[in-house]
Formats: sequence, C-alpha cells, structure tokens
Amino acid sequence: AEKAEVNGCFICLEPRDRLDARALESIVDGTKNDGPSVRESPVVVTCGDWRWVTDERRRSGWQSDRAGSLIRFRLKADEEPTISLTYMTSHASFGNFQVTFRPISKVSASMQPLMGCDDVANFENKTILPSKSLEGRRAEFSLWETYIFPGKLDSNDTDTNELMRKTILDKMRESSNIEYVDMYVKNNNYHMDRRRIKIQTITSC
Repeated sequence: AEKAEVNGCFICLEPRDRLDARALESIVDGTKNDGPSVRESPVVVTCGDWRWVTDERRRSGWQSDRAGSLIRFRLKADEEPTISLTYMTSHASFGNFQVTFRPISKVSASMQPLMGCDDVANFENKTILPSKSLEGRRAEFSLWETYIFPGKLDSNDTDTNELMRKTILDKMRESSNIEYVDMYVKNNNYHMDRRRIKIQTITSC
C-alpha cells in the first residue's frame, strides 16, 4: 500500500473497550428476562436466535441465521468515540445487517430497557431510528471485514457520519454523564440463501 493510504487508515493502539468473540464466549438471553443484571451484561440477545459459535479454524463469532434477530453489545466510551465492527463476509450464506447506537449514562446502565422484538420494525424508518446497513456478501472467498464508525465524523460515507452524530455525538454534547455506548445489530435477511450474520469484534477508541 502507498504511504498516504496507510497514513489514512484508522489505528487504535489503546482501545477504550473491546468485545472479542475469540476471548469472550458468553452471551446472555434477554428475550425473556430484562432485569438489571441482564441489562448490564456486555453481550445480550434481545430478539431471535443470536448465539456464540466457533469452528476448527477458530473463526469465532456471535452468529444469527434468522431475519429480525437483534443483539446488543455494550462498550465503554469516551466523548468522541470511534467504534469499529469486524464481521464475516462470504460468497455463501451471508447477507446484510443494520447497526444503530444508543448512548447510556452510568446511572441508567441497569435501568435502560433493552430494545427487543417490538423495536425491530423501527429499523425500517431512519427518522425514528437512524441506522446503517452493512453488506455481508462478497463475490468469492470468506473473509473478515472491519467497518469504522468515526467519532470525528471524517468518514467518506455521509450516512455513517450522520448516524454517529444523531445517535451518539449530539447526545454526548448534551450530557456529561454518558459512559457507555450500546450497539444494536439486526439481521436483515429474509432470503433463504442469505440469512447468516457473524460478528467477531467490536472496539471503542
């Protein structure tokens, strides 16, 4: 790669927080119990079939094969957090998904209700719930892909900048008590051959 291209890449040497499926196997079922201990857990299934999986090549991840399934990841965050998401892309089985964020104060960490199955339809209206759609399919091979949601709003994608501004940055400027960011990922796939989503790592910097 050219030096200018390398210099333009985002590098996070000291993450504020990191959830990595290769090191963290736990996942909490919040579909039936939305109590304080569940809400404070770092990885919670709030709708559908999300689960932790791995294989002989250690391609661990939180995986869903059912459309409308929703999972929540909780990250510690600074004032202008940059969040990276690593997910599987493949020529077979994998499809697209949607991402949204919700800033959480330390006081409300155990009190803020989780988004669940009743909130899935809101992803269809970006005025109600701003979100970003990411594609999990590729022409060939199966490879991990990393997408960056920048806290400095310097993405080449206008929709990504708007998502960060509306869901996180504006609210952080309004309140000095924000300590966490909840990332919700929704399985978007209603086609039988493209229903799989796998998330490996989420990092805040």
